[in-house]
Amino acid sequence: MRSNSLLALACATLVASAEEKLVGEFGQEVLGCRCAGGKTTHGNCGYHFHFMSNEDKPWCRTKFGCGHYSIKGNWVYCDPRGTERRRADDGKLYNALDFKKFYPKDGKEKWAAAAAYEETRIARNGKAYKASEFRDYYIDYLGEEGWLTEWTGAQEDFSVSPRGGDRQFWLTSGSGLLNAMDLQAYSWACGSSIRCLADEDDAVRQADANSGPGPLGEVVLAQGLVSVWAAAVQVAADYGDVEDVEAELGPYAAAIVSASKFEVKENDEENGNGIEKEDPEESKRPPEEAPRGEMAVVSSELQLAMQSEKARDGPAAGLDGFLGLLSAWSDDAPATRLLEEARQIKKPGALAGKAPAEPRRPLKKESLEKLRSERFPHSRAPSPPSETRHWRQKDFELYFGSDGVLQPRAEPEPSSEELLAQEMRQTSQASPLLAEMRMQLAQDKVVQPPSEYAAFCQHLLDHCGDMRTVPAGEVLPIPRSRRAPDVLKSPICIEKQRGWKMRSWGLAYWSYECGQAACDCFRRYPPSTAESDASHGRCLRARVDEFAKYVNMIRDMDPQCKEENYLAYPRYLACWSPFGIPKLKPLWEQDLKSGRKLWGPPGLKDLSAKWFDMCCLAVGLLFEPELAQQDTLQFGPPGMLVRPYVEECSAHVWHAQIQGRRMFALFAPQESATLETQSASQTLGVDVHARSRTSSVDIFASSQRLKDSQCYMALLEPGETLIIPAGWWQCSVALEPFTTISRRFWNRSNRLGVCDVIARRSDASDLGPRQKSHLISQLPVLREQMQQEDMSSGED
Repeated sequence: MRSNSLLALACATLVASAEEKLVGEFGQEVLGCRCAGGKTTHGNCGYHFHFMSNEDKPWCRTKFGCGHYSIKGNWVYCDPRGTERRRADDGKLYNALDFKKFYPKDGKEKWAAAAAYEETRIARNGKAYKASEFRDYYIDYLGEEGWLTEWTGAQEDFSVSPRGGDRQFWLTSGSGLLNAMDLQAYSWACGSSIRCLADEDDAVRQADANSGPGPLGEVVLAQGLVSVWAAAVQVAADYGDVEDVEAELGPYAAAIVSASKFEVKENDEENGNGIEKEDPEESKRPPEEAPRGEMAVVSSELQLAMQSEKARDGPAAGLDGFLGLLSAWSDDAPATRLLEEARQIKKPGALAGKAPAEPRRPLKKESLEKLRSERFPHSRAPSPPSETRHWRQKDFELYFGSDGVLQPRAEPEPSSEELLAQEMRQTSQASPLLAEMRMQLAQDKVVQPPSEYAAFCQHLLDHCGDMRTVPAGEVLPIPRSRRAPDVLKSPICIEKQRGWKMRSWGLAYWSYECGQAACDCFRRYPPSTAESDASHGRCLRARVDEFAKYVNMIRDMDPQCKEENYLAYPRYLACWSPFGIPKLKPLWEQDLKSGRKLWGPPGLKDLSAKWFDMCCLAVGLLFEPELAQQDTLQFGPPGMLVRPYVEECSAHVWHAQIQGRRMFALFAPQESATLETQSASQTLGVDVHARSRTSSVDIFASSQRLKDSQCYMALLEPGETLIIPAGWWQCSVALEPFTTISRRFWNRSNRLGVCDVIARRSDASDLGPRQKSHLISQLPVLREQMQQEDMSSGED
């Protein structure tokens, strides 16, 4: 009787499972089902082998009761493209079903053993994910079909060395084992000042190094950019992309590489399976009688070079290596030209980098025998295999202690240089703009972050992220209100308003609406006319959608704003005046028709339109484009700083925060003697970003300069607006990816500043000689008319 009941239950289950029910979260009819995900047993798409499963098609448990009914939960067949794949011994990727077919006898065991070789691909954030992780990253935004499209089109990740002989990507080069990547990867790696690191925790190897000169003698490898560059060129030569390595490296770098090569043949039986063996005759020879061959000559040259390098002034170099890398792997003409210039001015025999570190070497045979006899005298482990040249002391200890059962991985552990180079390659591919920024840093010979950013990073560490503890005499909060005051005398923060027009204008909105438009990007903002080093304020043009990718990349890769990561993830600010674009002009005109009240805070006295109309009509300029230039959008990643400055042309300004949080620090005009450290310049031209009054004072630096100053601070949240009167010093730092809209405006108190704005147009290239002459002649008349204007009617 019981067996009949079980049979009936099984039949009922099979019948129920044949009926597919397509329902969503709220019981509505849907096109297809969604897998439950990794937190549910069998929640990811795959061949889940058990006695009731169908081994011919992949399936998954579903959400919301969608799909075929089962006692353990509803399920549905899924797309084979989303199944997990692992690499077999032939170097190819197989799913679980194909693994069973490839290994008919022990497919299950082989599948479990290949867990470390699961397929991974690079997502848009530059990170490598397995199929299930890749799905988790995209599923909420793209859905089941969308993430599969991204997965099949994503680049495969080779950070784990592939198995088999047909897909080996690990090559030996001058600075160790480096993953064979494309040239851009090494370019960005060099741009981030990668340094070769010595293994200081290997006691036996250090003892060998201290006991004598060894086979490498006293050769010192070039550090930093040169070493990675030399390794990259060597990899390029192995792939046939560089024919003459010595010509590409230059004679001196070629000598470094040839002196640092340490090749160990795997099949050399006389050399102890890859373990270094000393020449007994050579060891008996006195040091003074040792032959002075090519290695010794190179060693002496390197020592002299290092001595001359210590006497050099200026920042650490490496530009020759970096630019050489760019010219070797790309057709970048500017990089090639800069390389030639660098080679002409470079001192002969100069090395780049910090203190030299000895390259990792295999243990000597005598040291290995000593280790085994003293610590593992009863070990039954056979002679170490040929790949022991990659092992460290702890690897041999594991091998001898387990009687040869446990062996480390055959491939070498990825070094910090390799891991960083891989990360740089992935992020450069995900964000081409970030790659271009790194290129600009290299061309400008930037070897350290700006001083204000370094001070900000240190402030984060010292004060646990508290932005209010700046080293000023007194820190006061900026008052808050629901409306702007009738007379603007001091800064005020306007609270979030209901129905605010711009609340949805984040970076994603602008990227979607006009992503192909170009914006100006600055590493240091605002650019100063008194800047001694013009490269700090050099403008980089970028598309809005590309800048959005860059901001998201910085948010994901360096959210904590670490100072040592600046060269890899530099901070840029994008400034953009988009309201002259035909697609966006109606938005601006709508605000203009409302009396500029749709965007501005309630109660604000803004008569800019009246004064601009009057001045532009008098000098023959178009009114709307000139006024629209006073409205700008700013985008940036977390950690982007704006140094202290004063607005030009006696302008008031308000900043409305649309996205992210941004902290503002303000100083009254009376603090100008403390802050104004650079001489002002009046030759501003038509650059809307330049400021004549900027300060090099770091508000986060521990100094006594601000000890008697009053600092007004406000943490601007999305929806809030900060109004700053004319003449006040302002600076800011972004705590999150942000979007801010700013407007310069004038009323009765500062109306003569509009004449200064029009006067700057006299340097514009789009004006003819007669129009410029007419503009200059009309300015004194305009100033007199505006001074005599009767505003007693209370318009402002």
